[in-house]
Amino acid sequence: MNETDVFMKMKKNPEMVEKVKDDWYDLDHLYFRKNKDSIFYTVLKNVSEFPEYLEYFPKGSIMTKINYIVDFYLSGGQDY
Repeated sequence: MNETDVFMKMKKNPEMVEKVKDDWYDLDHLYFRKNKDSIFYTVLKNVSEFPEYLEYFPKGSIMTKINYIVDFYLSGGQDY
């Protein structure tokens, strides 16, 4: 099966996309639990402010997303 076949199969079956996302997030959570020295724990988790470099995004939206990501991964998983 080549990339096009996989893409077409996923396009026809939305449940498959959700399964892939679930597996991906599970692997992320597993990695972070086993790697407390990862950039998630050493940098991202500790971000408390983020400069507004990208003026085309609403003010505060990047920090909101960072907080969402940190909360998601600190939750331990299985909540998506």
